[in-house]
Amino acid sequence: MKKRHFLFLVLACLAHMAFATPPQNPNMVFVKGGSFIMGNGAEDKKWAHAETVADFSMSRYEVTVGEYKTFCTATNKAMPEAPYWGWNDQHPMVNVSYNDAIAYCEWLSKTLGVTYRLPTEAEWEFAANGGTQSKGYTYAGGNDIDQVAWYYKNANYQMQAVGQKKPNELGLFDMTGNAWEWCSDFFEEIAFDKGVLKGGSSMSFETNSTNVQRNYRATNRAIYSAGFRLVTTAKITASATPTSKANPKAEYSEFKCNTKKTGYAILCGALESNRPVDDDEFLYAYKYEQELARLAQADYKADGDIFFTEKIHLYVTRCSCCLVCDTIRTAKKEISLLKVAVATGNLDFFQRAVNLYRYPLDVVDEMDGMNIMDYVYEDLEFWKKNNPKSDEVVRSKIMFDIAKKAGGKFHKYKHLNE
Repeated sequence: MKKRHFLFLVLACLAHMAFATPPQNPNMVFVKGGSFIMGNGAEDKKWAHAETVADFSMSRYEVTVGEYKTFCTATNKAMPEAPYWGWNDQHPMVNVSYNDAIAYCEWLSKTLGVTYRLPTEAEWEFAANGGTQSKGYTYAGGNDIDQVAWYYKNANYQMQAVGQKKPNELGLFDMTGNAWEWCSDFFEEIAFDKGVLKGGSSMSFETNSTNVQRNYRATNRAIYSAGFRLVTTAKITASATPTSKANPKAEYSEFKCNTKKTGYAILCGALESNRPVDDDEFLYAYKYEQELARLAQADYKADGDIFFTEKIHLYVTRCSCCLVCDTIRTAKKEISLLKVAVATGNLDFFQRAVNLYRYPLDVVDEMDGMNIMDYVYEDLEFWKKNNPKSDEVVRSKIMFDIAKKAGGKFHKYKHLNE
C-alpha cells in the first residue's frame, strides 16, 4: 500500500513537471554604461546629481501576466487578486509588491541559470533617457506622451498590452506609462521600508510620468498600477527591435462601483445641479474628503502623494459617486475633483492638488461644459455679486489665481483667455 502511494506521488510530480510551462528567456536589450545627471529637470533641484552606471541589459518589456502565471504555477503560488479589468496574458503584471518582484527574479535566475534582478533607480532612469543614445526627451522615447505611453488620457485607466507604443532610443517599450515599475532602491527620504517606483502608469498624469519623477510605496504592499521589469549584467544576445503599432486602440473595461449613498454623494449632487453648498455640507468638507479616500481605498501614509491622488482620480472619474450612486460612469464623462474643493471652500486641498499633485486643469465636466477655470471664475463672480466683502471672495480669488498661475485656460469662457 505504501509503495503504491509513493509511486503515485512520483508519477504526479513527473506529470506536473511535464505539463508545467518552462519560462522563456526574457527579451533583453543591451544598455551601454555611462554617466548622466540623474534627476535633471526635477522640481527638487537638490535631487539632481551625477551618476555613473556600468553596462547592463534590461528587459524590452515589463514582465507580463502570462510570464508571472508561469512563475506562480511553478512555485505553487497563488495569483494576486485580479484588477477590475481582469487578467490578460499580454498586459504588464500588476498588483505585485516589491517583495513579489524580488521573488520572481530569484526564481527566474535559479530556473534559467542567469542572474536577473530589479534595476537600480539610476539604471532605470539612465535607460529611460535612452542611455548613451539619449536625445533629451521628457518621456521615454519622445516629448509627445501620447506616442510613447499609455497614461490616464488614452488608456481608459487600465493596463494595455505591452509593446504597442513607440519604444525609446534603446528599443525599450512602456518605460513611460502602462505600469509603474519597482526599482531595487529604497526611498530613503521617507523610510527604508519604502521602495522606489518609476515611469508612471495608465492612471498617471503627464507630470507624474516623466523620466525623472519618483514615486514610492511600502515594499510589502501591492497596488493595481505597479509592476516591474528585469535587468542582468550577464552577456545577452539582443534581438531586433519590434515595430510598434500605429495609433493602437486602447482596451476598455467598466469600473464597478458598489457603494451605497454616502454623504459625499450629497456633496456631488450639489455639484451636479450647480446649486450652492449648504452650510452643514461646508462644515464637513474635510469629512467628505476623508470619505472619498476611504471609498477609493486611498491611504496617504501607505500610498504617498502620487498613488493617493491617482486612486482618488480613478474613483471620481470612473465611479458613480459624483453623479448617481450605484450606476456606472463611463470614461467619456469626467468631473474634476478640484470642483469639490471649490464648492466646499477647501483651499488647502485645492492648492495641494494644483501645485503639488499637478492635477489637470483642462478636464471638462460634461454636465455643465466647464473646466476648473470656468468653475472657479463663476464661483468668484457669484460671491463678488452677492457678498463682495466676504471671506468667500478672498478664498475664491486665491483659488482663481492658483489655477491661472498653473497655466489654466478657460473652456466655456474662452473669450477671457485673450
